[in-house]
Amino acid sequence: MESSRAKIVILAELIVFGGLYIFSEPILSATGLSNFIPEMPIFERAWLGFAIVIALISWLALRGADMRDYGFKSAKPIWRTILIALAGVVVAITVSTLTDPIIKQWFGETDTTAFTDVKGNVSVYLYLLPFIWLFAAFGEEVFYRGFLMGGVAAILGGGKIGWLIALLLQAVIFGLGHAYQGPAGMIGTGLYALVFGCLYLVAGRNLWAPALAHGLLDTLGFTLLFLGVIEA
Repeated sequence: MESSRAKIVILAELIVFGGLYIFSEPILSATGLSNFIPEMPIFERAWLGFAIVIALISWLALRGADMRDYGFKSAKPIWRTILIALAGVVVAITVSTLTDPIIKQWFGETDTTAFTDVKGNVSVYLYLLPFIWLFAAFGEEVFYRGFLMGGVAAILGGGKIGWLIALLLQAVIFGLGHAYQGPAGMIGTGLYALVFGCLYLVAGRNLWAPALAHGLLDTLGFTLLFLGVIEA
């Protein structure tokens, strides 16, 4: 159970770092800084979100936070972490397979036009892979599961209801963060976020299992795009 002072600190961090991470593009547009912040091919300004995550980690370490509260725990035993991650991948694929027909019927196809250059292009494919693991597998898991979900749960008292609300909230925000994929994409990624959040809890609030699962799923997805098995 967090003290009142600790909850205020966590809330302030959620507002500052969460606001910067989630609303970075509107902030850049409103301040006229968009033209001065460079974009990466395909990933655009995803690097900025990752930079905010690094700043967040640095701040937490600087103020003496227990990093284990944010999911930074030992991955040992490695075999257990790998098994949980692989189980998560299987669950995520199963959920996607079962829900995709319903989502497509109501909301259409997921918009993957941002990744059209991946198909058959070895250089683009190899360019994507390290950033998938850096920005998504690590950066997004730290922010959404370790920081956002953990922070909301702590503010709500750390009980089962608090963690349930935090689990659902982070999934909604994660889905909204993928608005460029259209309604279907937002719902699909939101479902993935539920799986990643559950993995985080099953692993004992440890980031490494969902991070590994996230990286494997994204790598699989982009590999299928590269091979033309699925169309962008």
